[in-house]
Amino acid sequence: MKASYREMFDEVRAPESLREAVLAATKLEQRPRKRALWLLAAAVLAAALVGAAGADSEGLREPLRGDLPVIPPVTLEEKLGRQWEESGGILDEEQRKVIAQAVQKVQTEDTQDGVTVTVDTVYASEFYLELLLYIRGENLSNSSYLNLESYELSGSVSSAPDREISHIYTGSADLGVLEDGTVVRTLCLGISSKEGLSLLDGAELELGLGRLKTSGDWEWVLPISLAPAADRGALTLEEAAAMGCPSADGGGREAGAITLRDVRVTSTGFQFRSDQGCPGTEVYLCLSNGTKIKHGSTSESGKSGGSCEVEGRWPAPAEFSQIEALRVGDTVIPLRP
Repeated sequence: MKASYREMFDEVRAPESLREAVLAATKLEQRPRKRALWLLAAAVLAAALVGAAGADSEGLREPLRGDLPVIPPVTLEEKLGRQWEESGGILDEEQRKVIAQAVQKVQTEDTQDGVTVTVDTVYASEFYLELLLYIRGENLSNSSYLNLESYELSGSVSSAPDREISHIYTGSADLGVLEDGTVVRTLCLGISSKEGLSLLDGAELELGLGRLKTSGDWEWVLPISLAPAADRGALTLEEAAAMGCPSADGGGREAGAITLRDVRVTSTGFQFRSDQGCPGTEVYLCLSNGTKIKHGSTSESGKSGGSCEVEGRWPAPAEFSQIEALRVGDTVIPLRP
């Protein structure tokens, strides 16, 4: 019996002092054995309850999300580096520095109903904000806390403090859970490119989160201050010719040359428009080292066969001085004289 209690207790996470007290109880004399067994069972039960409570006791683990893998600590810089390599880039020391300089430390958090949401770091392109979030708390195993996928980004950019940004939701992904039960999430939010505002100018923002929120106040509210980006250069062309793909929506457009207008390329993304419909092709950033970086995400708006606007972002920031050309489909468009 003593061995079975020891095996059961070995599976319980508890402070060392409690473990020593329980193990000492097994050494009591045979005469008061019933009392010793009662004390042992009560201590094991108490240890199990303390282990389940998790977050408030030092050294104890929160409940793990069973739907996510346990992962080692990860940084936003590492994630952007992987995206850069997966899109065709070379992650050398120079590129690591470019990414590190673009990532900003935030460390703002809010706690509601036993769940703490922390914004750790952010990376801003002109129209997108990518964030690394930590979500922790003893209630994470509750189904109502599994998603937390209602988001709102509000605020203004430093270049136009009196103008409220228009928020666009793009997506989120849970990378996994740390050993202490903390959920690691990446979140990408955007602002409208049509308003002429840029997050690279710096911004005072507020991130609101809720559990499938439909009305009322946001449950978690986290302020985010963005410093102006060090590299805000842009390469522009009034127009350029490119080959477009056949229309996939029944518009009847044949593959052929289309004219791109107001082409604009930065270290973080690109923009152009066309009066002949969207080209419907992949976009690449061509660098002086010979690599071609495939776009991370794009957005197209407009009418089939008519005016269309395309904007997108690179998977990570590039060194501006290395940008040489934009490739749209099979057409390479030089950006420098």
